[in-house]
Amino acid sequence: MRIRIRNQYGRDGGAQLVSHGKPKVELNAAHHTIMRGTRTLEDIERLGDASELLAQGDPEFDPVLVGRAIGKTSPIYLLNGEPVSQPFFRRILTKPDKTVVDDPWVTLPATVQDDVALLTRRCVPISSVLRRCVLYRTLQLVHEDGAGYAFLFAIAEELAESQTVAMVQSPVAAKLRFRADGRGNIGFLEGRVHGSDYMLLLRLSQHELKGLPS
Repeated sequence: MRIRIRNQYGRDGGAQLVSHGKPKVELNAAHHTIMRGTRTLEDIERLGDASELLAQGDPEFDPVLVGRAIGKTSPIYLLNGEPVSQPFFRRILTKPDKTVVDDPWVTLPATVQDDVALLTRRCVPISSVLRRCVLYRTLQLVHEDGAGYAFLFAIAEELAESQTVAMVQSPVAAKLRFRADGRGNIGFLEGRVHGSDYMLLLRLSQHELKGLPS
């Protein structure tokens, strides 16, 4: 994902936002056998009468495929049996007095876009962030060219020398939202420097346990 970021001096620069993903967790059974969870196609005998309807409605349905592993899937929303490309969601809320309220779903736009520069606000000590916030995800900013390297290196060097992190906000909203209806995040920019190498990390938090020092 490409973003733009603005330093405290008002200069903008582009960067690639890279996620290294979460480590895979595997269970080791006896004799060091690796165990993994696998999804498989449902047994048609357990579907009952629905198996006949499924076979009639899908001419490509093959009972021989039952039990085979399923890879990556995506949900498909249906309306009267037909796929819906842009579903409209509504929230049905039940209050403590058991009254039901039909609440329309309001779509929250993404606040992180490649044509809007993120702003680096005040800097706070790293120790304060570790004590007062719950950090759950880390993204890395990577330069695209020589000018981007100098720009990001300068930010990382300044943060590393001061042992602080810079709060990152979007000019659209205070919290960072990477996709529509996504989670709102509090962003902290951390810099590390070793010789001519640098690492600029965007730490994300959704929970602030205590107020950060001003």
